[in-house]
Amino acid sequence: DWEPIRWTLNDPRRATFWGHMPPASWFDDAALCESFEDGQLLPTAPAQLYDRPDHVT
Repeated sequence: DWEPIRWTLNDPRRATFWGHMPPASWFDDAALCESFEDGQLLPTAPAQLYDRPDHVT
C-alpha cells in the first residue's frame, strides 16, 4: 500500500488537483441550499475552515 501524504495548510501543491491556486471566492462565498424535507432555503453558517492557505489570492 501507498504511504498517506500529509499536506500542510500552506503547501501550494495541495491547492487543487489541477495545480491552480484557488481564488478567494472558494473560501469567502456561500450559496443557500434547499432543504430536501420541505423545500425551504437553509441559512448559511460560519465557516468551519479554521484558516486559509497563505497562497490564496
